[in-house]
Amino acid sequence: MKYLKKERVEIQEVYLMYISYIEKNLTSGWNFLCCMDNDIGVTDLYDEFTDCGLNNRMLPNAITYLKSEKPTKVRNKVIYDLPLFIKKERLTNDSPWWYYDSDSDTDTVNIAVNREKIIFLQHLIKKLI
Repeated sequence: MKYLKKERVEIQEVYLMYISYIEKNLTSGWNFLCCMDNDIGVTDLYDEFTDCGLNNRMLPNAITYLKSEKPTKVRNKVIYDLPLFIKKERLTNDSPWWYYDSDSDTDTVNIAVNREKIIFLQHLIKKLI
């Protein structure tokens, strides 16, 4: 899918917002790239998503692009080869990426996994230039 320059810039902005979010929550095991709208979407006082450009246009475009660029042996191979990206998992559009065994859910593992997510988002930002 081709994106206009304005849309590419908006997608980059969303990824920068999510990188910032991940950095603030670096030890969290719940930073799922495919669910970034739940983390950075704008909500009202009742935790309902509001009608705004971020929620209605920018986040859906960013998630669609993210899913289309999912690392595989061929596409985004640099990211696919990172140690904590799980290759054996069946990667569907709604499965969390970099999912790992909850027995290893430690701050050290979470930080390493979240750093790989940041690397992936930075990689996509560069591809959108």
